[in-house]
Amino acid sequence: MKYTSIGVVVLFSLLYFFAFGQPLDGASVGNYNYILNYNFPDHLVYLDVLDRIEAESFTSFDLGINNYGIAYFYYVISFFGSTFFYENVENYTFVINSILSVTQIFLLYSMVNSIGGSISPWFIVTCPTFYFFGAMINKDSLVATLFLLIIACTLNKKYILSILFLISICAIRIQFMLMLMIFFPIIISRCTVRTKFLLIYLFSAVIGVFASNLFKIVQLDVEGGLNSFVDQMNVEYYIGSLVFNWLKIVRYLIIPFESFDKIIVGDEINFLEIFYLLSGIYIFYNFARIFILRNKLIGAHVNSEILIILLFCWGYINLLVVSPVTEYRYFLMLLPLVIIFSAKKTVKSL
Repeated sequence: MKYTSIGVVVLFSLLYFFAFGQPLDGASVGNYNYILNYNFPDHLVYLDVLDRIEAESFTSFDLGINNYGIAYFYYVISFFGSTFFYENVENYTFVINSILSVTQIFLLYSMVNSIGGSISPWFIVTCPTFYFFGAMINKDSLVATLFLLIIACTLNKKYILSILFLISICAIRIQFMLMLMIFFPIIISRCTVRTKFLLIYLFSAVIGVFASNLFKIVQLDVEGGLNSFVDQMNVEYYIGSLVFNWLKIVRYLIIPFESFDKIIVGDEINFLEIFYLLSGIYIFYNFARIFILRNKLIGAHVNSEILIILLFCWGYINLLVVSPVTEYRYFLMLLPLVIIFSAKKTVKSL
């Protein structure tokens, strides 16, 4: 069934690529304007950075926003058929992203087998990120793959490899420095499970307060609302992240269900909002299973591998809430990982 699900994912990815993987931000179809691939602007930015790498024209701005990590990845890959890469960059990146998706699926099956479970191919085939992140240059496919590799190595107690992959992922998303320096040592420590969950939350809150006061990021938040309120409480009373970070976590679960009134507006169909809605349903279902089984998950006889996976999920979520901006696309990286909680025997064994 593993290879069947991989074949179906590749086929659907190909269909998605032909429909939405071309360098357009919108196209007129029938009576509606279909808003196409979400990451086309980022795709153009990374292509520009690739040109700068070739010309050895580095800028502090690009280094500061961490664009060179993913650009260097594609720069190295471009050596294997450089002419084809630059003439057919969308096709080339689709192949790379498909390979990364297949790698993620193999890792998921491997991890589930290691904890005595089995995945229904349905959960693999319906995971939206395999398709959404399959087109054009983006950080998400590579980051999701590296994150799964980190967890797989940790489950096998290959901590040196985990650290090496964490360093690699930091080169693409600098936020993972928090995972490397604080959360990962907590996860592999000998503390109790409850203590690990609490420590991750507390360190995330402390760093959120520190960041708010050091960089005054409250003025950078263009969203207003909860994020601005938390940052303001951090700056004025030093308690915003500690008291309200859990609300920012809940906010990530609510965002996709705000898409109902944004899917069709006037003569536009926004496929990004459709994707957010589908992914929200998908992740909410899996998180609901965790909530329903929460007492058994914290029990003495729980499978230790499952707890490690949960701790990585918890660490990643707390990494996200340090940011002053709620970017749901980053949260979607958890979708392949939560497939594990749909594993048949895993749930029964708990």
